[in-house]
Amino acid sequence: MDDPQKRRNNHTAMRNAMIGVGVLSRTDASPHSPFRYYPILNPGKWKVKKIADRVEFVHTLSDTASSYVYAKTVQLTKGKPELVLRHTLRNTGHSILETSLYDHNLFLLDQVENNDRSAYQCPLYHYLGAF
Repeated sequence: MDDPQKRRNNHTAMRNAMIGVGVLSRTDASPHSPFRYYPILNPGKWKVKKIADRVEFVHTLSDTASSYVYAKTVQLTKGKPELVLRHTLRNTGHSILETSLYDHNLFLLDQVENNDRSAYQCPLYHYLGAF
């Protein structure tokens, strides 16, 4: 006999949200790999707002697999040679979001691109915001 709840659970299990990307299709039960292609089922919506000293990126996803609002702000500090990155993640759905912060280091220092020999020392500040 057809079980609608089981069908919904199977449907959701094959849909995995990747924050900042959208909902990906899982074709099998193997662990997620960042080096594998997964079709994007729901890309969500992106908004970009440019302000004199910063750029704000907002990704909104509403889906049965996961729903959230993720925002990243890249801001220059006035009078200092400083670039500040801010992240917020608000769960707007019913699923638990389990994640860690991941940044692509796609920037130039002294007109030199990052590569596998690049190394940078930066102070680490840990900030816990209200979600």
